[in-house]
Amino acid sequence: MPNEMTLPFSTIAKILLVLLVVAGLRVLSPLLIILYLASIIAVSLHPVVIWFENKGLRKKWCIGMITLLLVLFAILIGETIIPALFKEFSNFLGNLPKLKEQILSFLEESSPLRSIIERSINRQMAVPVSADIAPIFSAGNIALTGFAEIVLIFVFSIYLLIDGKSVIDWLTAFFSASNQEKIRATAREVSPIIFSYVTGQMITSAISFLYVLITLSLLHVPSSLLLATLAGLFDVLPVLGFFLAVVPAVLFALSVSTTTAFTVVILYLIYHFIENYLIVPAVYGNRLRVSSFVVLLTLIAAGLLAGIEGAIAALPIVASYPIVERIWLKKIVGTATVDDHSEAQET
Repeated sequence: MPNEMTLPFSTIAKILLVLLVVAGLRVLSPLLIILYLASIIAVSLHPVVIWFENKGLRKKWCIGMITLLLVLFAILIGETIIPALFKEFSNFLGNLPKLKEQILSFLEESSPLRSIIERSINRQMAVPVSADIAPIFSAGNIALTGFAEIVLIFVFSIYLLIDGKSVIDWLTAFFSASNQEKIRATAREVSPIIFSYVTGQMITSAISFLYVLITLSLLHVPSSLLLATLAGLFDVLPVLGFFLAVVPAVLFALSVSTTTAFTVVILYLIYHFIENYLIVPAVYGNRLRVSSFVVLLTLIAAGLLAGIEGAIAALPIVASYPIVERIWLKKIVGTATVDDHSEAQET
């Protein structure tokens, strides 16, 4: 038949290979995200290792000290903050009926917010006790899974600190000589950006945690440690993190008074402004100048594709894009485009 179309076997084989690779990446995506986050931590800790080596300490002792510090920090968190968080969360569940009445008492009967809150709390309180235990175990399983992932990330990061150069050399051996040089150049220029991102984020999250903890404690808002921890964690997510942190804080503040809730909103907005226009520029400098719209779009897309880990992991990639564009895509997008993007990032 003249209209009959045939595909060569090589084309079919390539299509099947691509589908196989995509399926494999989908299955391995959790492990790949863990490896990626471990690489970010290893790159961030590498300057610390270099600093210790310059002081005359051998590399294995440097990595041993870093590992010990990480373990001690994890033990400190596990012995102090986590039990207090669990206690506050348990108190929150026990005081949920009282909290509901306190919040609703400050809202008018005709308020749309009142009906939304009332339906949400009533739905939760209507669950039988036997069924209510299951989510607690489910939350425990999620916490244990998250803890296991964190342990894996730190274990992989230590391995990469020890043998990272050999891993990079092994991977680059699969590419041509010209591409090997591009990979090394990309790694050299991206490393300071990743280091700035991780160290800067640790600083801003710590400041956010302390600010919220002190503020809510002074205002006598219940579960201030829990809310401060949420603020520190959500600070990792620019733009979205503010809204995720302020909503529960306002709800808890309503249990005190409407004035307290209004004060909380104002204080959160003040800190959001200070962080965006004073703290972040001072901490990050010019290394992570990225459009807020691009950040928001990236967070939503990465979150849909790979959850919260993907959203966090995507930000260093976005910040590193001008470097990747200059080294790998200059011939495709053109010199003028590369120069315009570099100037836009610096301004």
